[in-house]
Amino acid sequence: MRSFIKDKFIDSLHNGMQQLLIIDNNGKLLHSDDTLFKTVTYKDKSVFEISVFVESIFALLKNIEPKEIYEYEIESDIPFIKGLHTYTFQKSKYENQEVIFWKIRDISHSLEEIKVYQQKYNEAEIERHLNS
Repeated sequence: MRSFIKDKFIDSLHNGMQQLLIIDNNGKLLHSDDTLFKTVTYKDKSVFEISVFVESIFALLKNIEPKEIYEYEIESDIPFIKGLHTYTFQKSKYENQEVIFWKIRDISHSLEEIKVYQQKYNEAEIERHLNS
């Protein structure tokens, strides 16, 4: 189910800078396009060194079906990139092996706008519940 934020800001969310990382089923970084940050020191190492959040949900990610997409909007837990990001995960094939695609999308440019609309939405929901 899409969040209110996604419904209202889908276009602006897709306009942010993004990076694609490809990880194996053990969490090892296989490839990255290095758009947001350089991964040369993490090549063939665990992405858990990059993100504690990914480590915390990795058991779930290993078991997702290929057509399933998991998305999380979070303040970046990656020490060298700050701001609001969308982490998207999906299973796929890469070089004849099953992998997890991890897309990091920087949506910091929308943060203030998102906060205003989220507040308006929350207030409207409270008002609707009070008047029902």
